[in-house]
Amino acid sequence: MRSKPAIWSWFLAALMLLGGLLRLLDLDDPPLDFQPSRQMRNLLVARAIYYSLNPASTLGERELTSTFARAVGQYEPPIIESLVALTYFVSGGETIAAARLWQTLFWLAAGAALFDLARRAISPWAGLIALAYYLVLPFSVQASRSFQPDPVMTSAFLAGLYFLYRAGRRSKPGSGPSWRAACLVLQPWSRS
Repeated sequence: MRSKPAIWSWFLAALMLLGGLLRLLDLDDPPLDFQPSRQMRNLLVARAIYYSLNPASTLGERELTSTFARAVGQYEPPIIESLVALTYFVSGGETIAAARLWQTLFWLAAGAALFDLARRAISPWAGLIALAYYLVLPFSVQASRSFQPDPVMTSAFLAGLYFLYRAGRRSKPGSGPSWRAACLVLQPWSRS
């Protein structure tokens, strides 16, 4: 027999939906709303990666996009740019929406980790408050929509805190953290 879902689970679903919708508004608008020069730089890098993956592109297109990408500099590994370029390749062409979709997915996944961390450490209601602050704060919405490595970095930081907490909770008293939990071989949503 299935138990009735707790009332906080409805609030959780509503917050996640609201957070996703806020980030997907004006999905195809040019990235001029927040740090436009940085977002355009990442679009140039993603375009160069896309043309290098696309067998239909000419040698001239590959060289030109590679020249543009080198001209804007490389500050960090092009992780999010590569994901966006792969999305361009799979979807059949370039679209500004691809970057915002990836950033939204990363931000929402980290929001789920933040909620579960606060739920386990304090209470489900504390988790909802933390999640609301994380997802709905206007600066959070604007910054997490931008095509920069910052949203992915923030998401990875939260995921790291979450798994660190889980590893510490799984260890036996007097012993170190559980390597099994630290290596992500765990059941993230189980109660422990």
